[in-house]
Amino acid sequence: MGPEHKGLLYEWIRISGSDLYEKPSPFPRTLGVDMNENGTTRHPDKLPYHLDMDLYAEFLSMQPPVLASMEEYILRAGQEAIALTELRRTFHTLKGEAGFFRLEAVENLCHVAEDTLDTDTFSEDMTSVFLDIQSWLKKAFDWYSGKKVPVPEDPAPLHARLGLEKPISEIRENNAASGVTGVHRQVRENVLVEAERLDRLMDTIGELVIVETMVRQAPELASISGGSLNNHLAQLTKLTRELQNLGLNLRMVPIRPLFMKMQRMVQELGKSLGKPVLFQSTGDETELDRSLVEHLRDPLLHLVRNAMGHGIEEPEIRKAKNKPEQGLLRIEARHGGGDIHIIIEDDGQGLNADAIAKKAREKGLLAADVPLTPEMLEKIIFHPGFTTAASLTEISGRGVGLDVVREQILSLSGSIHVDSTRDAGTRFHLRIPMTVAIIDGIVCRCGRRRYVIPTLSVLGSLEVRPEDICSLPTGMTMAPFQDRLIPAFPLEILLQRPEGRGQSASLMMVLESENQRSGIFVDEILGKQQIVVKPLGESFKEIQGIAGAAIMPDGEVGLILDPQGLIRASLSQVKGQAF
Repeated sequence: MGPEHKGLLYEWIRISGSDLYEKPSPFPRTLGVDMNENGTTRHPDKLPYHLDMDLYAEFLSMQPPVLASMEEYILRAGQEAIALTELRRTFHTLKGEAGFFRLEAVENLCHVAEDTLDTDTFSEDMTSVFLDIQSWLKKAFDWYSGKKVPVPEDPAPLHARLGLEKPISEIRENNAASGVTGVHRQVRENVLVEAERLDRLMDTIGELVIVETMVRQAPELASISGGSLNNHLAQLTKLTRELQNLGLNLRMVPIRPLFMKMQRMVQELGKSLGKPVLFQSTGDETELDRSLVEHLRDPLLHLVRNAMGHGIEEPEIRKAKNKPEQGLLRIEARHGGGDIHIIIEDDGQGLNADAIAKKAREKGLLAADVPLTPEMLEKIIFHPGFTTAASLTEISGRGVGLDVVREQILSLSGSIHVDSTRDAGTRFHLRIPMTVAIIDGIVCRCGRRRYVIPTLSVLGSLEVRPEDICSLPTGMTMAPFQDRLIPAFPLEILLQRPEGRGQSASLMMVLESENQRSGIFVDEILGKQQIVVKPLGESFKEIQGIAGAAIMPDGEVGLILDPQGLIRASLSQVKGQAF
């Protein structure tokens, strides 16, 4: 039986076969009595005798996407009639499934919620209570699934907030009297696949790409190449690339769920801070690698928290500035140049350059006679532990701020920039690769080893004469690039590897990351190549300048370089560095 039919089965048995089991104990009097064989799945009472824990566990595994969709419908129900309809349908379906598995607390709460939704309007107060209902359901299903979470609290307060409370017996009687026979919805041709299986598939496809490249570049083919063989190899390459693209598409997911979390945070913080804020989002269908979504969650939510706590003013202050009392927070996602661009902007008070300069001078980050330029301001606000907040609060001023956001974005091979205008607002622009599984890279050689540098971080390459290289008293080695001097060091020195021609190498590759440039000297540039990224082991993760590994066409291992790490390594050669 396909998963699309299970809701129909659950509802049919719940309505027509309710006499198959006795009325269950009220939640949560006998929590945790029934456990599966592995002790990982909980039931608040006892499953009906005609069911088993495997079916129950399968039902629980299907709930996370249901609850995610529920949250989305709640946030959209006030503006879109179709979202309100889908929300009502979601509660109706979950009510039937919960009754089938004798989850009385869930069934009763979903019924009350469904009754409340028998309306054409959805107010802000309803949004608040339904978000709390969704949170309770998530906690309950997490507990049912065996996670190490507290036992869910009694849902009675949620019933009271809805103003509806009916015993489960009355629910069943009403359903029978109304002739409800099941859930009628369009069947979606979706298949749930474990993330681990997708990862294994991508690993296998990556190995296939590597082997295909090795076959094409095998020297033995030169003596037997011909029209037929070349055609077959071309077809093999074409099919391999198509399979690779299909595998990458399987990893892509829309950013919408993350936007929903941000919208929910704006609503909750707006209420707690007394700041009415309009949340606008565009591009929520934009897709990116699923492994990036979770890594982006904390940085984006931190930026939203900063905007609500630091940026957007209280209504009376906005009114005094001739601004609308309701603030605006806008987020946008779009594709561009093989990357995902995410923009978060507000119409608040903007960055206080005077306060930032004062605090920076107090911390020794800015000399007293040096003016604060936009470039310096960006460096300072991303400095570890920097904050202008006078006191610590739950919202802001905790000393763990934008530097953490920046580090997390850089760990994804991305970048972050800020633009702010006093009393007009602040805009953060994030750029992240769409996928971390495959990259375009430039292969270079240093000594006997080959390295891969992501193409997006390479500005260019040039031959540098020894007499053009100069050393500063600070210890910094500088080389000319586009009418300016930039830090430049041999790659093997930055990686602390004694190989290559060292300082005698004259071929310099220029890297850029976060508006910082640096040159690295290499022995040879071998060409551009698409690389399947292989993660490094735990013991290699702390090595600065190394981001991963790749299998080269001849079967040898090449290290993928981290441009930001290399630039940091070059800047660390400077003694007493300051902004």
